[in-house]
Parts: sequence; C-alpha cells; structure tokens
Amino acid sequence: MIINKHQIIDNFFVFALIVFSSNASFISSDEIYISLFFLFTLGYAIKKRIFQFSSKQLFSILFLVIFIIGYYYVANSSINIVTWVGWLIKIILAILIVRINKSQFIDNFIKVVCFLTIVSFFGYVLQLLVPDLLFKFNNLFGMDSRGNSNSLFFNFTRVHPMRNSGCMWEPGAFAALLLIALLLLQFYSSEKKSREKIIISLGLLTTISTTGYLLLGLILLFNFLNNYKGRVKVIGLAIFFPVGMYLFYNSQVLSGKISAQLEGIEEEADKASKNPDYIVGVTRFTSVIIDLPTFLERPLLGYGVDIQTTGKNSLYKIYGANVIRSSGLFNLLLVFGVLGLVIYLGLLYRNLQHFSKNHLITIFTTLCILLIIFSNPMEFSPIILILFCVKRSKQNAGTNHFNKKIAQF
Repeated sequence: MIINKHQIIDNFFVFALIVFSSNASFISSDEIYISLFFLFTLGYAIKKRIFQFSSKQLFSILFLVIFIIGYYYVANSSINIVTWVGWLIKIILAILIVRINKSQFIDNFIKVVCFLTIVSFFGYVLQLLVPDLLFKFNNLFGMDSRGNSNSLFFNFTRVHPMRNSGCMWEPGAFAALLLIALLLLQFYSSEKKSREKIIISLGLLTTISTTGYLLLGLILLFNFLNNYKGRVKVIGLAIFFPVGMYLFYNSQVLSGKISAQLEGIEEEADKASKNPDYIVGVTRFTSVIIDLPTFLERPLLGYGVDIQTTGKNSLYKIYGANVIRSSGLFNLLLVFGVLGLVIYLGLLYRNLQHFSKNHLITIFTTLCILLIIFSNPMEFSPIILILFCVKRSKQNAGTNHFNKKIAQF
C-alpha cells in the first residue's frame, strides 16, 4: 500500500491531538509546546484554506462567544479570560484537525489509536516485568513527573502497576480513548477491520477498567444482535445473559469495584471534610455527592469554565479545594448546568446522525459517550470534541451495511 505525504501529515495531526490531550506525555502539560502546536495547526489550516468562514459566520461565532463570556462575567462578578481562551483553543484544535483529515478522519483516528495500542503492549510487558527500567530510562531525559514514567507513547504509574495506562494519564482514560475508537470502528467506519477490532479489544482488556469492560460487553452484544436473527439470536441471548450476569456479579473489577466505591462514599467525603488540605482522589460516585451542593446553587446554567475563580474559597462549598474531581458528567453540569448538558448531548446526537440515519445507533453511541464522561473527566477533551465535528467518510459502504442489518433487529 502506497502512503503519500498528505496521509502522513494527516496522521501526524491526529497523533498530536491525542498526545496533547493525554495529560501524561511530558509535552502535554507544557504550555509552550501546546501553543506552538496550536499555532502550527492554525497556520497549516490557513495555508490549505481549511480555516475558512464567511463574514456572517465569523460575526455570529464572535457574538456568541462574547455573549456567553459576558453572561458568566456578570453572574460571577469576575472572569478568567485565560481559562476561556484555553477552552476555545481545545475546541478550535478539534475542528481544525477534523477538517484537515476531511472524510478520512475516522480511518486515520483508528490507525493512530491502533498504533498507540500496539506500543502500549510492549510498555505493559515492561511494566509487569521490569518496572524500574521505565523510570530509569525516562529519568535520563528528564521526562519523569508526578511519579509517572511519561513519554510520547506510554505512561507507567506506580499507582496502577497491573493496569495498562497506554498513552493516557491513567488506565481508565486509556480505556475511554479505546472505547471511542471502537465505537467509530464498529458503527461508523467505511470498512470492516477485524484486525483493528482485535487490537483495540485486547487493549481494553489490559486496562482492567470497569467502564471499559462494561462498554466492551455492551458493544459486542449490540453488534451480535444486529448481525444475527431468528434462532441464532435467541440462543445467543439465552447464553449471554446468564453468563454475563454471573461474570458481572462475581467479578472484582465489575460489581466488586462498583460496590466498594458506593460503600466508600461517606468515608472519602469525611476525609475531605475534616482536612481540606488533604488531597484525596475521590471516586466517581463520591465526586457527584461532593459536587451536588455547589451544583444545586446554579442548576440551570452553572458557573462557566472559570468556576474555580468565581470568588469561592474553593470549588466545593464544604469539602475543600484539593479534592480531585473524577466525574466529567458532573464537571459539565457545574460548568454549564442542565441546559448546557442538554445542548451538549443534543449537538453530539445531531452530529452522530450524519454517520447513520438510524436513531438506535445514534442513541446507543450517545449513551456510551455519556457513560464514558461520567467515569472520566474528559467532557471537554479534544478526544471527545472531535465527535461534535467529524464527518462521515465518503465510502460509507460499512455504515450502509450496518444500517441494513440493524433494520432487521
């Protein structure tokens, strides 16, 4: 297969988007690298005439941005313009990189994720067998930070020694990246790619992620129901549900972990309440409980992206500033309220409808993304934002085939 320079450039932008969104790479938290990448992307888009808007579109966008920032300035009596600019840069980056890749974005995204997954297998083996080697190697180049072994391709942390973090900051975030790639590959890719499905599925298994395992099972079940019919479907369901329920209730990763997190809500919240200076990494469920009092003060429109500079002593009314929030869904509610969440899901659903006109596919994918952001603070990561602007491949044979299958369901 011949790869031209344009394909290499397109894949580079997708790769860079993931790296700068990883919060694990030694360059992903460096403002200089991020700024240079944004300016390079913007310059390339302008040169290729990709970043083009009519004067009416520019005026509308500018008015909307000023109106939104102005509202939160009035509501909060202050504004952190740097924070708002940072959020706008992430949105613009996602839009530009999707436009640069055009109709091939989905296929290119899947290729890059598969490459990063294969690299992670080698890193994961080293992590299990000789973990100190990773730290020694990265220390030589000054790439070790936050107790993690950070590089462009693999992140090892002593907090999760038996789990694969891949290129992301922790295993759950890597599982989220793989799930997004699997959803695009399974339902929206223009081609059937069995090898890529196997690679991504194996990658998900190495993350030992509760959300990753749950959604992997649901995606496989959803696909099975739409590829088989009649007696085969009935027999498959008769086998899947008892086996699935048994594995769920007897698995430490699934029901065991969920139960433990639910039971630990009061203990974690109590730690944060008694000692606001104590940094405690709360679970998704505890994060919801801690965020709830603040959310209920402004449930409709939230506080805006600069919620931490709204005059409060901390983000939390009760629990202190150092509590690590871990639910992207409640982050979204705090930032833009219920109305913002409705618009967020509506825009996501609307764009996914460009891939497939079948509402069942779109609803299922939207619910999967909702579960992903509930379990990971990725609600406004460029990795998620691409789903709001990516377009369907011109070669839509795979999607049409799936639509025919799902029509039989």
